[in-house]
Amino acid sequence: MRQIVQITGMSCAHCAARVQKALETLTKSPVEMDLQQQTATIHTNELFDLTQIKNCLNDIGYDVKS
Repeated sequence: MRQIVQITGMSCAHCAARVQKALETLTKSPVEMDLQQQTATIHTNELFDLTQIKNCLNDIGYDVKS
């Protein structure tokens, strides 16, 4: 299963790497980043609560659109 999250505020590869690390730590799953599309794809067997993801990324300065 994959869960796609739309993120705002990523402007460079460093931003994407920071978001990826935070999401991989939260979900314990691989995360694929797309800087151009401003998305993170979480490859996991379970669906994560969007509120958890929003809180995790808000803590490091990024917003989640969906």
